[in-house]
Amino acid sequence: MATAKAPLSIADRAKALLANPAHRIELDALVNEVLAPALDALSPENFPATGDSPEKENFIKRIAAYDAAIADLLPLTILLARWGDDEGRLQLEKIMSRIAETAPDGGGLVLWLRLRWYPVWMLICAAGVAASAARQHRTLATLLTMPVPEDASQGSSPLKAVVLPAAARLFEVADGFKLLPGREQNHFPLSEHLFAKLKPLLSGLLFLGAGYERHFDRVEVLMALVIADLNSRERDGHNWAPPGRYIFKAERTNNPFTALKSEAEDAGDAWPLLEAGLFKRSLQRFRTVSEAFGKTLSRW
Repeated sequence: MATAKAPLSIADRAKALLANPAHRIELDALVNEVLAPALDALSPENFPATGDSPEKENFIKRIAAYDAAIADLLPLTILLARWGDDEGRLQLEKIMSRIAETAPDGGGLVLWLRLRWYPVWMLICAAGVAASAARQHRTLATLLTMPVPEDASQGSSPLKAVVLPAAARLFEVADGFKLLPGREQNHFPLSEHLFAKLKPLLSGLLFLGAGYERHFDRVEVLMALVIADLNSRERDGHNWAPPGRYIFKAERTNNPFTALKSEAEDAGDAWPLLEAGLFKRSLQRFRTVSEAFGKTLSRW
C-alpha cells in the first residue's frame, strides 16, 4: 500500500509559487489563507488590555501566545521578502497593514496595549533581515516606510510609516522583556530576544550562517536611522530612535553603524537604499541624520 505523502509546509508552498510569477493569484490566496487565522488569533479579544496583571508569568504567556499566532505567517513573510518582486512587496504591505490593525490604542494596562505591536515589529525585523541578505533594497525600504494608521481604533487616524507607531509604542515597554527567562540582565532585552528568537528560523530558511548577525545588526541600525529621520521631519530636533544590541558594538572599529555609513559613502548618490526612496533619496540627508544619530549613540 502506497504511503500518503505528507502535506507541503507553508514555506514549501510559498517557494513553489514564488518561483513562477504566473502564480501570483495562487500566491495571493496562500497569503490570505495564512493571514486570516493570524488576524483572528491576534484580535484584541484574545489579547485584552485589562484583566491579567503585569506579572512575569502573564508576560511570558502573552509573548508565547503572540509567537504562536504568527508562527505560520513568519516564514511566509521571510520568503516574500527574500524572493518576492513587486507582487511580493504588495503582499508584504497587506500583511503589515492588516497585522497593524490588531494593535489599537484604548483603555487598559499600558503594558498590554503597547505589546500589541510586538508581532508587527517581529515581522518587520524578520523580513528586513531576509531582504538585507538578498539585497532586496526596494523591499527593505517598503517594509520600513509603508503607511499604516497610527491608531487602528480611530477611523480618521493619520497614516504613518509603520515603524513609527510600532517603535514609539513597543519601546515604551521594552524593559518588560526583562521578564523573559534569561533576559533579566539585558540592557536591551527586546533586541536580544528578537535576535535569538529569529536566528534559527532565518538561518534554517535562508542558510545565512555567520551572516545572520551582520544582517540583523545592519537592519536594526537602518531602522533606527529611518525612524530618526522620520521623527525629525515631524518635529525639528526630535530624532529619537530605538536602541538595540548594536549599541554594545559602537566602540568597535567596524561597528554596524560605521559599516552602514561607509556603505552609503562608498556608493554615493547611487546607494541602492537612496534609490529605493529612503532619506528623501539624498546622501546629504543621510549624512545629516547619521551625524545626529552618532551623537545620540555616543551618549548611550
